[in-house]
Order: sequence, then structure tokens, then C-alpha cells
Amino acid sequence: MDSKTLPSHRSVTLRRYAVTSLKVAAFFVGWALSTAITIPAKNPAVWRFFAELTPMLSMVLLTVVFILIERRKVAVPIREHAGKGALVGLIVGIAWIGLAAGVLLATHQLTIAGGNMVQLPWLWMLSAFVNVVMQELLVRGYIYQLLKTNCNLPVAVVVSTALFTLVSVGRLQPQIVETI
Repeated sequence: MDSKTLPSHRSVTLRRYAVTSLKVAAFFVGWALSTAITIPAKNPAVWRFFAELTPMLSMVLLTVVFILIERRKVAVPIREHAGKGALVGLIVGIAWIGLAAGVLLATHQLTIAGGNMVQLPWLWMLSAFVNVVMQELLVRGYIYQLLKTNCNLPVAVVVSTALFTLVSVGRLQPQIVETI
């Protein structure tokens, strides 16, 4: 074959990056739209649960659809060391929160003045767990694996970290709107 008929390595690489960028954008926008779904619940605990569950289910559905579109060239290793990862995450999370609360209490920046009765505390905790799972899928799921496979590890880390930061600062997190 003539060298003029073969696409240059640079154009193939640029096209792969462009297609990968479009897939990342489509996946993220599809997920972000699910956070805009109105949750019709009067109980704040029930509202929070469904406000967390909806984006997580959307994340799982989009992950399955996009992996099928990729013809399984991109794998999301969710079962690798899941038990160990959950246990380590639980221990580190408790230690992190305990350390922060301990420092705040010791420096009198945090005081416990009384108690409130929280309705359905188990549902609030389940909601927090669902949120953590959804964010893990966002950060280490399809987008990360796609970028790592089609670009490189530094790009995957930077982009997934930027998306996590965007989500974590509350720009795309569902918020409880108080009615007067």
C-alpha cells in the first residue's frame, strides 16, 4: 500500500482521543441529567434516599450500556477485591471521621449542645452508602477505565479526579429545597 493511503498515526490518535472525549461527555451528561429528576417525597429521609438512588441506578445503567457499546473492550473491575476494599474503606472512613471529630471537639471548634430526633436514621445511612457507591462508579468506573484504555493513566486520573471534584462541591448533587 502507498503511504498516502494509510492514515497517519497522529490522525488516528487524534480521532481516538476525540471519540473517547465524546463518549466521556455523553456518559457524564447522561448521568448528570439523572440528578435533575424531581423526587416527590415529603419525608426528607425518603427524599434523600431516592435522590441518591436515582443517580446511582443511572450510573449502573449507563455503565452497562456503554460497556456493551464498547463490545466489552473496556472492563470495569467492580468485583476485584470488593470485600477487602469495602472493609478498608469502612475502617479508613470511620478513622478519618473520628479523627476530624476528635480534633474539632478537642479544640472546642465543635460542641454537642443537645440532640435531635432523626427520622429513619438507617435510611440516611443507606443513602450515604448509595452515594459512596455511585461516586466510586463515577471515579473508578467506566469513564476512568475508558480513558485509561484509550488514552493513558495520567489522563484517566486527572479527568476522573476533575469530575469527582465537580460532583463533590455540590454543583451536580441533589439538594434539599426547603419550602416556606
